[in-house]
Amino acid sequence: MTSKAVMKSRDVAQGQLNQVRKMSRDKGVDHDLFQRGLDDGTFGIALDAVKTGMRLVVARRLLRQVRTVPVSGYEKFVAKDHFTKDNLQVKFWYFGDNFTNHFLPKVEGPCAPETLAVYKLEQASLDDPIRQELGDRQEITLGQFYQFLGTQDSGWFVAYIRDARGNLWAVDARWDSGYGWDVNANSVTNPHRWPAARRVVSRK
Repeated sequence: MTSKAVMKSRDVAQGQLNQVRKMSRDKGVDHDLFQRGLDDGTFGIALDAVKTGMRLVVARRLLRQVRTVPVSGYEKFVAKDHFTKDNLQVKFWYFGDNFTNHFLPKVEGPCAPETLAVYKLEQASLDDPIRQELGDRQEITLGQFYQFLGTQDSGWFVAYIRDARGNLWAVDARWDSGYGWDVNANSVTNPHRWPAARRVVSRK
């Protein structure tokens, strides 16, 4: 591409951005909020070309990354040996029926070291939109989730994990103060939304 073509392309991009900025202002979006959204990726902006001009579509992202947590690799992970109330390293208080039936029989391995990302759910959502935003990073292993819980002392976390038969579930763990982790497994087609501020754990 020639230098003139590059300059023209930049001029077009800047012109479109200015149109977006003006339309957002006309729609009552605060300028500083709009700029922060551009800078940190909170807002995804799409311009649809229509006969009457450009139409602004502002889609607020569901997830905001808050931190990362490294976890170790392992040769073998036997779920029933770790997810037990007798565990002295990670304190568990309750296991739901779905988790007990579908995950305790699971044996995993080997698994390489990984860095997990923790996201804050910015608004209430079903599993499908969350999984779409995470894309191919959405799934982690049960052994990784176990290690992750061992690094936490409170909170309520959701992770997408496959059970012993290879079926995907939304596994959630909630810290019950004074007792330990309550762990459940929920269908990814569950019609109930996860509330805003819930933390979602995936691969980085």
